[in-house]
Amino acid sequence: MVLIRALPPAGGGGWLTRMRHRVTDLSSCLAFSLPYDADTSITVTMAACSAGDGSNNNNDSKSNRIRLPIKQLSGGKVGSGGYLWDGGRRLASYLEKYGDGHHHHHHDSCRSSSNSSSSIPSRSLHGRSLLELGSGTGSAGIVAAMLGCDVTITDQKSFVFPGSGPNSQLTTPDKKNWTLLDLCTANVQQNTIAIQLAQQQRQQQQQQIQIHKHKHEKQPQTQQHNNNNSTSTSTSESQSSSTIVPVVNELLWGGDDQEKALKHNKYDIICGSDILLFTDAHDALLRTIRNLSTPTTVVIIEHTDRGNSAQTRYPTDLEDFLKAVIKDGLWQPTIVRDHGRHITLRMVYAKKTSLNLT
Repeated sequence: MVLIRALPPAGGGGWLTRMRHRVTDLSSCLAFSLPYDADTSITVTMAACSAGDGSNNNNDSKSNRIRLPIKQLSGGKVGSGGYLWDGGRRLASYLEKYGDGHHHHHHDSCRSSSNSSSSIPSRSLHGRSLLELGSGTGSAGIVAAMLGCDVTITDQKSFVFPGSGPNSQLTTPDKKNWTLLDLCTANVQQNTIAIQLAQQQRQQQQQQIQIHKHKHEKQPQTQQHNNNNSTSTSTSESQSSSTIVPVVNELLWGGDDQEKALKHNKYDIICGSDILLFTDAHDALLRTIRNLSTPTTVVIIEHTDRGNSAQTRYPTDLEDFLKAVIKDGLWQPTIVRDHGRHITLRMVYAKKTSLNLT
């Protein structure tokens, strides 16, 4: 099995781009290390919510953009997960623009006709189940919910960045002991109304699209046809009133009991950002992904190169993960974006294993 690599982006992903990204990332790390809690926000384009078809939507009208408040907790308290990193923003942006994936032209030298991935083109997010791993603040999962997904947000209860001290809960001014799961829950709660409104708007627009298609169908306008139309419209209207708010669950990778406690036993989309830092956890991560996937599941991982030098190849932690993926043999990995230190990995079942339901 051969890794499929995307062509470099326009403008290149060379050393200058990587160094520029490194400066930006160092600034983020500095902000993360400050001893105070600075809440932030993430922006969603409502036009993309209405499209949700995996196509790039260039409507940037300010009136269509919604700013969602995101609570953060400083790094020395609940660890790196309490901060909204740029990788999380890029993952949310990817889902918003491309659904569960998009296509690139690839280098011929990286193709393998016998081992190429099974064909899973970009799909609409609306109505699909999505699992976010290592969610931290829960921001990407919240955006996915606004795009119409049935979202499960997961993380550990508490995680401290290496070298920052013992693993302990945070006592806030309101005397509550906070964990990462509490942080995710708080962010879901303060954005619940926005999620519900976005989903209702999406459902109403889907209904209008169906009505529009129906009007242009060249079929006899019989009474029975009209009755069927009325029934389907009524059904759509009843569906438009239902919304699905993300659920938050603890999930340690490789933990079968916690996997069984999730809302779904399998997911259409599994995603995460900056979750490859600890190479010792790669096998457990792959086990969880395998256990919660089907032959039509798409995996999307947004990765940040945090190496100490301007590398010309992929960072060590990503390459180690790709080696584990290829050794596992279940997945066909594709690098669909390579913007210097910012890399997006998309995985689907490999053809030769697409019928393996183990």
